[in-house]
Amino acid sequence: MAGRAGSQSGQPCERTRREATQRGPGRSSEGSKHMIRINVKDTGITVSGHAQRLPGASPGHNIICAGVSALTLTLIEGLREVAGIEIQESVRPGSTVISWPDLNEIGRALVRTYVLGLEGIRDSYGEITII
Repeated sequence: MAGRAGSQSGQPCERTRREATQRGPGRSSEGSKHMIRINVKDTGITVSGHAQRLPGASPGHNIICAGVSALTLTLIEGLREVAGIEIQESVRPGSTVISWPDLNEIGRALVRTYVLGLEGIRDSYGEITII
């Protein structure tokens, strides 16, 4: 997917600032080479890395990566279409960067909802660090 890079400034996203490193039972630790890292800041979000496939899953069928990708792409569209925010994004395999100049109330709610979805995946499967 083609992407754009952009400027960064904005308002706080209180709930999304905290580090959440809890992982599911039997999952990789932060030292693992397989980990998705999501960094949520006042001015944007960076998603990087890949999760390990679950046992028995064939290549290309990683539900953790698919879930994070679906949430992230939905956030991009929601910020534009629902919140009416002009964002910049760069989407490439293993790396997505989203930035915005400012978030309105709807934008903050979308980002909080995005983080809730990520926490649900993390709590069920591990492999995700949210900062």
